Amino acid sequence: MHKILKTVAVLPALYWGAASAAIDSGAVNLPADDKVLYILGQDTSTLRDYKNQVGTSAPVPGGVTLYSSLLPVEVNANSAPADASLYVSGIEGPPVDNSNGEVDFAETLADYDQLAGGDSVALAVGLYLSDEWADCGNQPLRAIAGTGDSDVGSASDPQSLTSQYRYAIDRMLNYFKNDGRPVYLRIGYEFDGPWNCYNQDFYKQAYRWIADRIDTLGANNVATVWQAATYPDNGDSAYDFDAGNNPYQHYSDWYPGDDAVDWVGLSFFAGSEYLAYQWSCQDGSKPWTVPDISPRALQDTLVQFASDRGKPAMIAESAPQGFDMAAKTYSCTASRTNTQSFASSQAMWDAYFVDYFNWIEQNADQVRAFAYINTDWQSQGRWYCAPGASACASGYWGVTSLQADTVVLNNFAAEVSGSLYATAGSAVGGGHTGGGDGGSGDDGSTNDPEQSAYTSQSIPGRIEVEAFDSGGQGVAYSDTDATNNGGALRPNEAVDLQATSDDAGQNLGWTEDGEWLEYTLDSVVADTYDIDVRLATPNTAGNRALTLSLDGDPLATVDVPQTGDWQNWQTVTVPAVSITGGADRVLRLGIIGGSFNVNWVEFTPVANDGGGDGEPIDPPAGNDCGDFGIAYQDDTTMVLYHADEGWSADWKYLCLDSDCRSATLNNGYYTRAVSGQLGQSYSVEFKVQQTAAPGQFIAGPQTFTFNNACTLP
Repeated sequence: MHKILKTVAVLPALYWGAASAAIDSGAVNLPADDKVLYILGQDTSTLRDYKNQVGTSAPVPGGVTLYSSLLPVEVNANSAPADASLYVSGIEGPPVDNSNGEVDFAETLADYDQLAGGDSVALAVGLYLSDEWADCGNQPLRAIAGTGDSDVGSASDPQSLTSQYRYAIDRMLNYFKNDGRPVYLRIGYEFDGPWNCYNQDFYKQAYRWIADRIDTLGANNVATVWQAATYPDNGDSAYDFDAGNNPYQHYSDWYPGDDAVDWVGLSFFAGSEYLAYQWSCQDGSKPWTVPDISPRALQDTLVQFASDRGKPAMIAESAPQGFDMAAKTYSCTASRTNTQSFASSQAMWDAYFVDYFNWIEQNADQVRAFAYINTDWQSQGRWYCAPGASACASGYWGVTSLQADTVVLNNFAAEVSGSLYATAGSAVGGGHTGGGDGGSGDDGSTNDPEQSAYTSQSIPGRIEVEAFDSGGQGVAYSDTDATNNGGALRPNEAVDLQATSDDAGQNLGWTEDGEWLEYTLDSVVADTYDIDVRLATPNTAGNRALTLSLDGDPLATVDVPQTGDWQNWQTVTVPAVSITGGADRVLRLGIIGGSFNVNWVEFTPVANDGGGDGEPIDPPAGNDCGDFGIAYQDDTTMVLYHADEGWSADWKYLCLDSDCRSATLNNGYYTRAVSGQLGQSYSVEFKVQQTAAPGQFIAGPQTFTFNNACTLP
């Protein structure tokens, strides 16, 4: 799914490593020499303590784990762009601490790069996408997936939740891309943990959208991680949390696809002795205390699942849950009513870590990274559980800081000092596969810039001028000087941007003759459009214009009127411009004359008698379309449909080649209109998910051909 990574000067330790026989040679960010990457986490507070208390007296980890969420800008102080309603926690703005540890990407990465002697350590990121705190509506997933539901809106509306979630993800991915270090992005981590209440279809759709954006933006140093919870107790069957019944099928049902997944991840909070420790206080009257399957069975199943697909596996989260390594005690995780003491520090080590490292080493041909959570959970409000408590709101976690016990720390250091493990300075890398040299990689001697979309944009819709492509001077844009004269946004680019009084965004300023900017568009729908351009200048009209072209073909030349001042804005409309459709098209804005400002360009379909290019064909009337298939609307628009059977459904979706979107009920049919090519065959699937009986209904996937033989009433 991915392109080859070209290593850069700030990453002296990155190159293509040799893969084991069970892993595809093009695996992303695979440690070299068949090693297992050692990662430490999981928050800035924890990692700061380890740096100060242990530092380089033990092997420095080859990577660190941090977490991020997409939060409303009003929740905390942040540095998100003015046109953003969401910010990326831990990255945009000051440190965030929600009673579960402070998160500050800049501090932690700088600290551990310094510990690594100037090398860039790897970064594992848990991206939280749940809204379990808001009745499990799966709104973040639906927004990212672009379902079009009324509460998330359309991707063509820049203020919709869909646009804002996607905008935030694009900024996060560009941050990773520009930083350059190997990143392991755990998208919606622990997808099948009942506490996250992810909907299976929404999760897979959102995951695939993010994976596709990694490719589109050229973030070749970012590997996707699909992480299961390996939680041994089945949850709510309505959310498909039933790993104990048929684990392999369970994981197959949740899998987003080989083209979207780079690594298979798992959690390891209990091992083979789970009944003696984490699950030692079972109570039949409390079914959540009685496991349905062993954690080891789930861990082994995931390793087999990864092996069958040629994917490396990662222990993405791990610690001996319920152990207090400072007090040398343990308790079950559902309560603290049975706290017991270990006989010694070595006994505490033996109770979890011996099995842990043995399992890694027995599966080292597939398990190529492990992330340990080195945290005093009891010091963090979210995880605190009072001694003797009969129940703990978030379970009992304990104190799993290695430095809390000298014997444990020394034993751990001895393990990761072995030749199997990749610590700081070890070679870790390998960019995204999918082209060029057949997977042999790049020697790192060059770093030719590649043009890629800065954010998701399409026609119809508004193109904000500041969202020009990534790629730099001569690739994504041409600017006559190397300085961003406004400097308000994207200060490392030469394009001159400033905050505008026209709206909450930025405008292009300091324009000069011959400059240009390009915008890679996800899609363009064939139609006739009115093109609106927002312009301002105090200078007299004449010899000043903005040109628009699409893939090199001219669309319009817009003369710039005198508006009275640099922030006195006027909309100039070019009516009825016919535009052909397609994907991955490039819009160019060119400057003639200069000395004017540009805010945005908007493409609005002209109301007509059918749309599309050319004269519409009168379709045959009265055809029987049947219950399920593809109907004709015009030569470039087809309608996916399924007959209504009386569902009082919560979610209704029609899927085109696995891309699922909300369906609309019209005249007895659930429908979804999409662009299509006459004579082309497409895979269509219909899904209904409702909480009331009969529950879920699925038709297809089934292949249909788009023609004009069938029209709906």
